[in-house]
Amino acid sequence: LSMANSSLSSLLGSSDETFNGTKLMRLILDGGTEALRNALLKTHPGNLQVVLSCTCSSSTSTCNYHILSQLRTRKIINQNQWDKLYSVSPNQPNINDFDITLLSVLLRNICGLSPPPSGWDNFPNASDHSVEADIVRIRLFRNDHFGHIAKSAVNTADFTTFWAEISSPLVRLGIDQKEIDRLEKEECGKEEVERILKEWNNKVMNVLNDIKDNVNVLVKKDEELRSDGVLKKHLVRCDFQKEIEFYNAKFTNGTREWVFEQLLTWFNDETSENRAFVISCVAGMGKSVIAAVICKRFAEHVGASHFFQYNNSQYNNPILLLQSLAWQLCNVVPAYKEALIEKLSGNLGKSLNNMNIEGLFSVLFKEPFSGIPGSRKRILVVLDAVDESEFLGKHELAFLISNHLHKLPSYIRFVVTTRPEKNLLDKFIKLNPLYIDSNDERNLNDIKLVLESSLKGVVDSLAEKCEGLMLYAFFLCEIYKNESCIHRIDSLPKGVEEYYERCFRRLERDLSLSGDTFLSFLSVLAVASEPLPEAFVGTVFDFQNSPGSRQKTRKAINSISTFLVINEDKSISFFHKSVRDWLVDNSDHDYSVDVQYGHKTLFDICVKILDELKKNGVSSEGLVTAVVKYALKHCVPHMLNGLDDTGKLEYFVSSYVTDLEVMFASVCVDIDLTMNNITTFLNHEMQIHVSESTRTALSRLFFLIRKYGSFLRNRPQTFLQNVVNEGGDGLSSKASTLLKTRYKDFVYLELFNKGKRNHKFEARCFLSGTISGIDVSPHHDYLVCSYEQGGIELFSLTTGTSEWRIQDFPVILDDSHDGTCMLPHCIVFHPRENVILPGRLDKVITLRGTFTTGTFQYDEDSSVFTNCCFSLDASRMATYHGSKLFVWNVLSGAKEKYVPCKMLHSLSFTASGNFLGTTDAENVLTVYDQHSWFCSLGPKFCVQNHDLSQSSELLHPVVNAVLPSNVHSSHDIEHFLQHPERSWLSKIMKNLHDMFGWSRDDSIRYLLIDVKSVLVFSSTSSFMYVFSIEGLIDTEEQELSMKKDIFSNISTNGDFVYVNNAMNKCFTVCTLDSKYKYSKPYQQSGEFDFVVVRDCVILHGGNDTPELFNNDLTQCLARLDQLTGTRKFLYVSDEVIACIHDEGYINFFNVFTRQIVCQMIFTEDVYSVYACSIEYLVFARTKSSEISLWKDGEKVHSISWTDDFDKVRSGICTFEAEFSPDGKTLCPMIIPISDGFLSGLNFFDNKKLLYDVENFELIKICLT
Repeated sequence: LSMANSSLSSLLGSSDETFNGTKLMRLILDGGTEALRNALLKTHPGNLQVVLSCTCSSSTSTCNYHILSQLRTRKIINQNQWDKLYSVSPNQPNINDFDITLLSVLLRNICGLSPPPSGWDNFPNASDHSVEADIVRIRLFRNDHFGHIAKSAVNTADFTTFWAEISSPLVRLGIDQKEIDRLEKEECGKEEVERILKEWNNKVMNVLNDIKDNVNVLVKKDEELRSDGVLKKHLVRCDFQKEIEFYNAKFTNGTREWVFEQLLTWFNDETSENRAFVISCVAGMGKSVIAAVICKRFAEHVGASHFFQYNNSQYNNPILLLQSLAWQLCNVVPAYKEALIEKLSGNLGKSLNNMNIEGLFSVLFKEPFSGIPGSRKRILVVLDAVDESEFLGKHELAFLISNHLHKLPSYIRFVVTTRPEKNLLDKFIKLNPLYIDSNDERNLNDIKLVLESSLKGVVDSLAEKCEGLMLYAFFLCEIYKNESCIHRIDSLPKGVEEYYERCFRRLERDLSLSGDTFLSFLSVLAVASEPLPEAFVGTVFDFQNSPGSRQKTRKAINSISTFLVINEDKSISFFHKSVRDWLVDNSDHDYSVDVQYGHKTLFDICVKILDELKKNGVSSEGLVTAVVKYALKHCVPHMLNGLDDTGKLEYFVSSYVTDLEVMFASVCVDIDLTMNNITTFLNHEMQIHVSESTRTALSRLFFLIRKYGSFLRNRPQTFLQNVVNEGGDGLSSKASTLLKTRYKDFVYLELFNKGKRNHKFEARCFLSGTISGIDVSPHHDYLVCSYEQGGIELFSLTTGTSEWRIQDFPVILDDSHDGTCMLPHCIVFHPRENVILPGRLDKVITLRGTFTTGTFQYDEDSSVFTNCCFSLDASRMATYHGSKLFVWNVLSGAKEKYVPCKMLHSLSFTASGNFLGTTDAENVLTVYDQHSWFCSLGPKFCVQNHDLSQSSELLHPVVNAVLPSNVHSSHDIEHFLQHPERSWLSKIMKNLHDMFGWSRDDSIRYLLIDVKSVLVFSSTSSFMYVFSIEGLIDTEEQELSMKKDIFSNISTNGDFVYVNNAMNKCFTVCTLDSKYKYSKPYQQSGEFDFVVVRDCVILHGGNDTPELFNNDLTQCLARLDQLTGTRKFLYVSDEVIACIHDEGYINFFNVFTRQIVCQMIFTEDVYSVYACSIEYLVFARTKSSEISLWKDGEKVHSISWTDDFDKVRSGICTFEAEFSPDGKTLCPMIIPISDGFLSGLNFFDNKKLLYDVENFELIKICLT
C-alpha cells in the first residue's frame, strides 16, 4: 500500500528489480486468475447462472446458492463478491469479473474438491501435484508475496526462484508455458507498470474496505452484546406480547374510538401538563382490551408496556416493573441506554432488587435521563390494571405514578388503566383521569357495536340487558355462538353473576364431578396467593393416584378454560378478577366458596410437598419446581387462615415453620417473603397457641435472617452455618447434625467456643445518603430519617429493610448546625398518630408514604420547624425555627405559647413535663417553667454536647454524658446521667471507629430503639447498625473486628492460632484443644509482623531483629540477624519466607539453613507485593497500578483489572493473591469490604481465577 500511495515517479523507476516485481505481479494476477478460472470451468462447464441458482427443493446440502449464502453469513464472502455472483437482473454473473480470492472460495466449496493432506490453508508437500494442491499454492503465493508488500522491487535471485515456484502449478492448471516464457523475457514500459500497480492497488483497497466494513459490523455487534449483557445482569424484562394479542382479539372494530381520540388529543398536545392519561372504570368495562389496542394501534409511539395481574406476584412487584420498563425504553432511546449502562456498570452500593421503589426509580430513570437532551419524538408507556399492582400489601406504584412522573423527560407520557378505587383515585386526581361511566351514551353505543358484530336483530334489547358492562356484552356473544338460538331476551342471564352461575353449573355437569369436589377446586383457586401450579389441580380432583392422572388433569383444565388463564409454566388462575370476587363475596348462590376450607386444602397440599422436600433434602434442582416454590412461599398464610384445630398448631409450626431444612429452602427461594411470613405468624393472634420455646426458636431464626440478610441474598447456603454458630443450644445442634449428615458437601466454619459468642450485633440498614434527621416510632417498629441531599426514608426495624423513600422532599435545616452537636429533631413521629412530621405541620406523611393534612392549627410563622420535642405524656410539643420557639397542645392541636429566643441547638422537656430546657448556639442552658406560662427561670448554665467520636472529658461538668439522637425528654437519658462511667457507652466509645473502619473525623451517633437495643451510625457510613445493649454491657473489651489491623494464622501442626492486633500492639496465642491463651504485648513504635513456618513462628517488631520462636511462643530459638531491615514477611513454604525491603528488593530466606537462597531486585518502583512462590516468582503492583508477575527482577506477564482496582483504590474491596505450593498456579482474589467488615470471598463476582504461571493463561474458573 505504501508503494501504491507514493509518488508514481518513485514507483515507476526503470530498475531491473522494479520490472521483476511487476512481471511477478502480472504472472500471479493474470496467470493465476486464469488458471483458477480454468479449474472452475472444468468442473462446471455449463451456464454459470444455472450453477449458482437455488436447488433447495431437492437438497440443501447440494444447493450451491444455499452453500454460498452460508458463507456470506459467516463473512467468508463479502458484499462486493456477492454482488458479482448474484447481480441484479437482467445482468448475469461474469466469470471474468472473479478475482483469485473469489475463485478459490468457489473451487473449495461448490466443486466437490477435497482439501489436500496439508489442508486448504497450508502450503502442500512439494511432491503433491494435485489440482487442489495447485489451487492452494496459487492463493498462498499471492497472499504471502503480494498481499502486504511495502515495495515492488524483487532482486534477480528471488525473481528466478519465485518464477519457477509459481510457473509449475500454472502450467498444470492449463496456462501455456510459451506465454509464461514470453512474459519473462518481455520488456516492461512505464505504462504497463502503472497499469499493473493501479490494478493491484485497487484490488487491495477493495479488500481493505471490505475488512473495514466487517470490522465495524463486528465492533458494533460486540458493543451491543456487551450492552445487552449489562442490562441482562442487572434488569428483568417482562414480555406481555401474549397478553396484548389475547386482549386485542376481544376488541370489536369501531368501539372505544372516542377514548382513542381523547388519548391522541392529549398525546399530541405539547402544552398539556398532564404526564399521564388515566382511564378509570369498574370491572368488566374492558380496560385491558383498551390498553392492548393502544399497544397495537399506536405501536410506533409505545416504548414500553406492563400488564398487572391480581394473582401474579412477579408482575405486580414494582421493583421488577421498573426494571422491565427501563429495559424496554433502552430499545427506543439510545442515549438513555448508553447512560443507563454507564450507571449500572458503576458502583451501585447494593443490588437493584434490594432497593426501595423510590431509590430504584432514581437509579433507573431520574439520574440517567438527567444528562440526556430532549427528544422530538414522544414516547408512550402503557400500564394496565394498576389497581391490581398491590404487592405485599402496599400500593407503592400508585404513589410513584402520582408524585414522580413529572421528573421524567416531558416526551415520555403514560397511559394508566385502573378501577375507580378511592385510595387510588385520590392519588390520581391531579392527573385529571378519564372516567368511563357505564351509563355514558358513548359506552352504550360501543356495547351496541359489540352486539351488532355477533348478534342481529336484538341489539337494542341486548344493550339494555348489559347494564353498561362490556364484559357482559362479551359473554352474550359467547352464548350466541355456543347455543343454537336465543328464544327470548328474558331467558338470558340477568348479569355477569348469573352468567357465571350458569357456566359453572354446566361445567360441573360436564366434568362429572361431585358438588363437593368441584366446590373444593373453586375454593382452592379462589384463595390461591399466586397462579396455582398445574399439579395442584390433579391433587384437588384426586387424580394423582389414578392411571393417566396427568391426562385427566389436562382434560379438566381444558374443560374449564373459559374461566382460566394457563400461563407458560402451566400454572392456572381465573381469567378475570371478577370471577374470584363473585366466588368469595358470600353471596347467596350455589358456588359461594368456603374461604377457610380453601386455605386448609392448600395448606394440606403444601404439607405433603414439604414432607417430600424434607425427605429428599434441599437441593438447587428441587427448588426450581413450581409446587415446591409455592409451598415454601405460602404455607404459613394458608396455615393461619385455614387451620381450625389450634391444638395441632404446635406440631405444624415446629414441623414446617421452624424446621431448619424448610427454613433453609425458604431463604433460598425468597428471603423477603420468609421474613414476612415469620413476622405475620409472630404478630398473629394464633401464636399464643404454640409453646414459648417454639416462639423463641422462630424469633431466633428471624434474628439471624435479618442479621445476615445481605449475605444470605447472595449466598443462602451460609444459613445453616449461621444457625450452627448463633442459633442457641437447640437450633445449633440440629444445624450441626444436618451439616455433618445430609449436607456434607457444604463448606462451613463452626466456632470452637460458641458459648463465649457475644450477640451484640443484631441488624443493619442500608442508607441512601447522609442523615440530617432521624427518629424512632413510639412503638419502636419503624425508623424515619431525612437526608442532607434531600429525601425521606422509612425503615422497618422488624426486618431492617426500607419501606419507602420520598426522593425529592426537602427537610429544612438551620444553617448554623455544624454537625458536632446532637442531631436536631427536624423529622419526628407523631406520638399519638401514625404519621410523620417532616419538619412541617401543614403537610404530614402517613406510614404508607402518602401525604395528608396535619391536625395542628398553624400559621405561616409556625408551619415549619427545624427542631422539636414532646413531653413524656405526649400532651405537649415544642417546635423551633428561625429564633422562634412554639409550644403546642398535642391533643387539641392548638398553639399555646410563642417564645422569642436565640438560635437553639437542642430542646427537651423534663420527665414531669413541668419544665422545658433549651441550649443555644453559645451552649447556654435555659429552663422554662410550664406553670409560669413558660417563662425563663434563670440563672443559665453553660454546657457542651458531644457525639460518640469526641472525648469523654467534657469542658463543663454540668452534663457528663453523650446523648442519644432521639432524646425527647430527660426521662430518656436518666440512667446515663446517674452513672455514665458504668454505662455500655463508656466501654465502646473508644472502639466504635475501629469496629467499623470509620474515620476518626466521622461523627458517630446513636439512637435508643427501646430498653434492649441501640442503633449506631456515622456521618459518612452507608449503613446503620442495631446492637443489643445487653450484649454491649457484657463485653468488657471489644472483640477483634474483621478489619485490616487484625491478622491471624494457624500453626503448621494445627494446634495453635496466632492473632496479631496491630492497634493494641498485642500478639496472642490460643491453643485449640484447651482454654489456654497466652498474650505477649509489644510496645514498639513501628509495625509488628509475624510469619508461620514449620513448627516455628518468626516475630518481628518494628526495627528490632526478627526472632524465631517455637509453636507456643514459650521459647526463643534464635535471633535472625540476617533479616534485620526487613519491612514485611511473606510465607513461601514451610521452610522459605520472602523478606521485603524498602530499598526495592526481596530476599528469599531458608529459615532452617539460615541462608538467603535467592534475591530479586526490582527494575521499577513496586507499590505492593501480594505473593511469592517457591519458584522465586513475585506477584506485585507497581505505582502505576499495573499488576505483574516478576522473575529475576523483570516483568514477565501483566494483568489489567482497571475496573476491579478502582474498587480497591476506593476502599470498597481489598486485593489478595496466593501461589499453589508447587508454584505453578496463581490465584488472585478481590474481596469486598463493607464498613470494615469482609463481606465474604466474592471472587470477581463469585468467581475465583486460576492462572498457569508458565504462560500466564487462565486455566480454570471456579464458582465459589
